[in-house]
Amino acid sequence: MNHRPIWSTLACALALVLLTGSSAFAGVREKLGGGRRAPREARYKTFLDSDDYRDGEEVVGAFLTDADYGRMVEDLQYRGVTFDWGWVLAEGDKRHKPATLGFSISSYRTVHVAPVRNVAGKIAPGIEKEVHDVLTEAMRQLGLEMVAEPDAADLVLGAAVVDYKADGTYIFFAVVDPYVELEIRLHDRGAGQDLLLVRHRDHNKTPALGAADTAGDLVRFLR
Repeated sequence: MNHRPIWSTLACALALVLLTGSSAFAGVREKLGGGRRAPREARYKTFLDSDDYRDGEEVVGAFLTDADYGRMVEDLQYRGVTFDWGWVLAEGDKRHKPATLGFSISSYRTVHVAPVRNVAGKIAPGIEKEVHDVLTEAMRQLGLEMVAEPDAADLVLGAAVVDYKADGTYIFFAVVDPYVELEIRLHDRGAGQDLLLVRHRDHNKTPALGAADTAGDLVRFLR
């Protein structure tokens, strides 16, 4: 994640570490949106096993499905990019950190970027278009030609806004920055198979900048 908290004072942070232990502090910081997490051993086998899926507070099943979630692992890593949850068609059995993708994006010529769906509820006007624009630019950076109709495309990229926070929030010693959480599906239309599934939240100064960060990560992951 690309979170940017502002700690009130070093003394406050140090006191919390002394009171709760460094591991607990790290968990609190992650929950509040603090810092891009270092790679670690995943807590859950798939997104279906996660608290995010089970506690009823997150939007689930409105874009990606349970069948997708059953494939998606925590902290999917490739080429220095980490997505909160994801699955990618890859060689070998290292689901969290594949060594080689099972496809080459350069072997495709065209892509259809579908209209972005809002399943998060009330969001600022125009967010869906801003997300669509940055995803379209990401596909262009990968050398793909945009086509208007999905039936004419080699690939179809779909996305949905599943969570959204327009303003920062002060919580004791930190600020939770605005964020946007996206679900993304990249599908090989000719082969009839998915290539990539992602569920990822990015904190930034604005949700639109968070979406741009996610799009940039998508380029680095697939290139």
